[in-house]
Amino acid sequence: MCHLSLVDAFGTHLDPTKCKNKDAQKVFADARSVVETINKSEALKDIVDAFTKDEFGYFIKQKNVPGHRWSSNAIVLERLIGAHSPIVSAFRQQQRICKVAEHKNILIEFYSMIVPVREIQTMAQSMNTFVVIDVYVMMCHLLLTILDPMAPLLIRDPTRIPFGTPRPPKEERIPTMIDPRTQHVRKLLRQTLCKRFYDRYHPINAMKNSNMFYRMRIINGEAVSYLDCSSLYADNVKFSYIIDMQVMLFLGLQNGELIDNMVQALEIDDQDVPNGWLVQDLRKSFISLLKDYIWRSITRLTEMVAEGLIKEKQSNATCSSSPLASDNEPRAKRPKTLTTISSILSRPRPDQPIAQCELTPESMA
Repeated sequence: MCHLSLVDAFGTHLDPTKCKNKDAQKVFADARSVVETINKSEALKDIVDAFTKDEFGYFIKQKNVPGHRWSSNAIVLERLIGAHSPIVSAFRQQQRICKVAEHKNILIEFYSMIVPVREIQTMAQSMNTFVVIDVYVMMCHLLLTILDPMAPLLIRDPTRIPFGTPRPPKEERIPTMIDPRTQHVRKLLRQTLCKRFYDRYHPINAMKNSNMFYRMRIINGEAVSYLDCSSLYADNVKFSYIIDMQVMLFLGLQNGELIDNMVQALEIDDQDVPNGWLVQDLRKSFISLLKDYIWRSITRLTEMVAEGLIKEKQSNATCSSSPLASDNEPRAKRPKTLTTISSILSRPRPDQPIAQCELTPESMA
């Protein structure tokens, strides 16, 4: 999801005909061209290394990455920006044109946008660690900061500095001081991530047919808007909300405050607002509708797991009493999405063991 969104926003699709941002694509093409030139020319590479060693006291190896490993471009930009001054000096000494000589500012801004998304990717790929809540919170923060074109952009400048030189304080660049190409990338990245993830919190885009929920009726001769929840089924929404279910079960987040913030952060086109509805009323109604749907889904899945546990208990009891039962027979696999709930239900309460409960899905849930 993040990978495809970055490719769309920065226009760096492997097929040039599918590029959606020519300006950003040119900046990246120039950066990769400079790195390739350095790595292919031994003479130029030696000069760059000499200048880098003189300025910083160590070498900075310039690295390129394959086009399909897009998020690794952050490493390319980090090393290119870090040694920008020695690289420009080396090109000038050899009387070559350095295509990134005037691009340092926008390269830093691009880097500042890529790194937060890459951190989410790295976190989401963690093994043997429960990171759903961390990733969810990071996605919320991303929407309210990097993806908001009207919010300041936190600058992450990887420029290397000589030993002993104090590093300048962190900078938050206001939108009017940001390069227009960077602002365009922010808007594209917001659009693509909304389409793939954030639209689940949009009162209109989250539904397959929003008119089924936001209705009008006549009361005392006046048209009054009301919310119809009778069609609130999985077939009528576009997203599964599995992540949101896990978040709502997390201690401290069960009130759904993060969902409230996400819904409030997404803009709603006036033309999409149903007749007779106000935007703020639409948001409040959708928040109530969404939380209701999430808790309904949690209840439904819990009852499914409880029913499975009952059948498993009954099957074990039958097998233990049968002389032909075999311990080597394979057991049916449980869907991974139900594993967490199953682990909770499988633990009896100290005051009321499961064995003494009425064995129905509703009682176990």
